[in-house]
Amino acid sequence: MTGALSGRGPPSKLDPVRRVVLWVALGYTTGALLAWTLLGTADTAPVFFASAGVTSAALVLSRTGRWPAILLTVALIEVTVDVLHGWEFRFAAGFALANTAEPVLGAVLLRRYARSTPDLTRRPGVVAFVACCVLAGPLAGALIGATTVAVGRGAEWASLFLPFWAGDAVGVLTVGSAVLAWHGSRAGRRTGGLLLAALATSAVTVAGFWPLHVPLLFLPIPVLFWVAVRRGVPALTLSGVALAVTANVVSAAGRGPWRDLGDPWLAAATLQVFVAVTVLTAWALAVTAREREDERARAADFERDHEAAHRLQTALLPVLAERLPGVRAAGAYQPSEVRNEVGGDWYDVFRLGDGRIAFAVGDVVGHDLPAAVTMGRLQTALRVAARTSGSPAAVATVLDGVAADVPGAFCTSLGYGDYDGPSRMLRYVCAGHLPPLLLTATGVRFLTGGRGAPLGVRTRRAREEASLLVPAAATVVWYTDGLVERRAEHLDTGLKRLAEAAEQVRGETGPAAVRDHLMATLTAGGPLPDDVAVLCLHLP
Repeated sequence: MTGALSGRGPPSKLDPVRRVVLWVALGYTTGALLAWTLLGTADTAPVFFASAGVTSAALVLSRTGRWPAILLTVALIEVTVDVLHGWEFRFAAGFALANTAEPVLGAVLLRRYARSTPDLTRRPGVVAFVACCVLAGPLAGALIGATTVAVGRGAEWASLFLPFWAGDAVGVLTVGSAVLAWHGSRAGRRTGGLLLAALATSAVTVAGFWPLHVPLLFLPIPVLFWVAVRRGVPALTLSGVALAVTANVVSAAGRGPWRDLGDPWLAAATLQVFVAVTVLTAWALAVTAREREDERARAADFERDHEAAHRLQTALLPVLAERLPGVRAAGAYQPSEVRNEVGGDWYDVFRLGDGRIAFAVGDVVGHDLPAAVTMGRLQTALRVAARTSGSPAAVATVLDGVAADVPGAFCTSLGYGDYDGPSRMLRYVCAGHLPPLLLTATGVRFLTGGRGAPLGVRTRRAREEASLLVPAAATVVWYTDGLVERRAEHLDTGLKRLAEAAEQVRGETGPAAVRDHLMATLTAGGPLPDDVAVLCLHLP
């Protein structure tokens, strides 16, 4: 009634801080009671401490503003449970300090080096979690806990340190990883099968640890390995908790392979090491299996992209007519890696409405599907601009604007020109592109006119074009930089090599023969560091 009168409405849910504190209190109390009831006595502190994993996971998953409430809750529960089980307050306070300092150290280190909640299905996340929360954090707790008992009861500090560290570390390794792995995981949709795997792990662990004279402790290992490979990390963490709890309970009942060691602390610590090694090995298998699945998925995605890109590349590269008015053309494209068969280089030859023949060679930055898509958009824009804008300089100016709007098109290099057969007039522009090569009866030479910046690069100078009257029986070779550029080699060396190769076929009248010779000579038929497009135009 009061809520209704005040306009606030009835309370519906706990606020986030209270909800986190409630879950931490429930989990920590359960773990502490399990430890003291089944694993500890009034004279000995429990070794396997599942509650350490609860606190560690809670801090990792919570904002730092919620840490004081979580740590205060943990400290109060720890002191209460310890005092109820016969420990003096001074010991209980020491254990409370140990069990709050340890998760804080682990969470702080993890946030510093991982900078986010670790992905426990990936190797970097596993390494960060184990190093910070499983090893470093429990190290601080073991120092405080062992010192508390050693000073208070005069026990040997060295014999206490390893059990404290191993017990808390395994608690974080199993319970902490389970909470983190299941937080936001979709594995809960298969809860029935995963719980069955955990129950099977417990049953096999009992069967392996119960006999006194027959060594069967290896029995849980293949079960965990199977869960790791077939079910993944979330299921493995659940089975890891089942292994740790069952193995410790059975060992505390006087069974297990290490019951005759004489020193109960050493026996318990040795058990934790066995659990840790088994769980970590299975975890490594799970991560490896996940990585292989990811590799197969990436391979499948690559094949799909490769097929789509290959179809796109095939569709965009024109099928050149054997004869056009006053021109014979032959082109070739070779990707930088043969298996890709896709890239951003292209060539094109097409008729204009007034009888001229337009031609282009371009190079978009990149060697992948996005580069091929960008190339297709530029090629389409070029054909439209060529039919509406007139001169090559005007076409390049239009494409400057297109390159500014099309993602990935900025800084594309372009060689574009047109040829009028009756007048034998060739006009061309090189927007950041290498100069075309002219083969005539008297020799070979590069056409160095019409040069300008790549597409989309703003300069104060307007686009300029060059023109020349082409001698009879000449061939013009357009190409992209992949034909001549080589690592650790000056560009002039590659251009000289191209000119020398062209000189060998200068008398050829078939553009296909010139193209084939240049490709064979300059690419050697092998993979190249960059894509190559070549267009040979014979002008009879």
